[in-house]
Amino acid sequence: SAPSSTGTYYYGACVEAVNGEISTANNCSSGTMVVIPNQDFNTLVAAGNIVPTDVWSDGTTMWVADANIDNIYAYSLSNKARIASQDFNTLTNAGNVPLGLWSDGTTMWVADAFDGKLYAYNLSNKARITNQDFNTLAAAGNNNPNGLWSDGTTMWVADQIDTKLYAYSLSNKARITNQDFNTLAAAGNNNPNGLWSDGTNVWVSDIDDAKLYAYNLSTKARITNEDFNTLAAAGNNTPVGLWSDGTTMWVADSGTDKIYAYNLVTKQRQ
Repeated sequence: SAPSSTGTYYYGACVEAVNGEISTANNCSSGTMVVIPNQDFNTLVAAGNIVPTDVWSDGTTMWVADANIDNIYAYSLSNKARIASQDFNTLTNAGNVPLGLWSDGTTMWVADAFDGKLYAYNLSNKARITNQDFNTLAAAGNNNPNGLWSDGTTMWVADQIDTKLYAYSLSNKARITNQDFNTLAAAGNNNPNGLWSDGTNVWVSDIDDAKLYAYNLSTKARITNEDFNTLAAAGNNTPVGLWSDGTTMWVADSGTDKIYAYNLVTKQRQ
């Protein structure tokens, strides 16, 4: 049986030699590596955070949107403990059903698929900043916004119905159509939800395929060897939001109510 403590373990098996064997060299198997993940967030259900939709972190706190009760829950990135004092409890009053999240460290933008807009809040005190809202989504046909990510200049917003990523100027909220990702449907990435980029590649979750599709951020071309095809084996079958610190990729799962951790380079569980 696998151990309960986190870490990496190696298992093998041997059978007893019997009389008359031609060779006993194959009586033992090779070692099999078993990883007990230590970076998962298993604390969501206990907090009442039962429908996670997207995640974002400043490197210290991890915020997790929950579309079921219109709240954004806060946790410590290092030990996964709740930090209730950092929750966003102002969404209900704003009429914001949260799906996607992204912040520049000062403002937190929250996608709302029902309103077809991005709501803006002050990251430190959680107050609304209405003059930073994105009210340009509906006019663009981006009526079902989910995940979002920005490089500080352009904001990309996933739309699972249109199967694309819409691009907008972060500063003035105007459309930048030549930065759209129109290659998702051709890749089979037909139900895009969350997205995150390291500035070179962008990964887009697909809730139907249980994987993360990879694209080049500048050319929008597919990079199949950077896909995450390890999600289904981990039980991460309904991936939605994602965020990485450059080493670990965390992927929220709306079905199992947890956040799974993977190595960004190897794509293996960690």
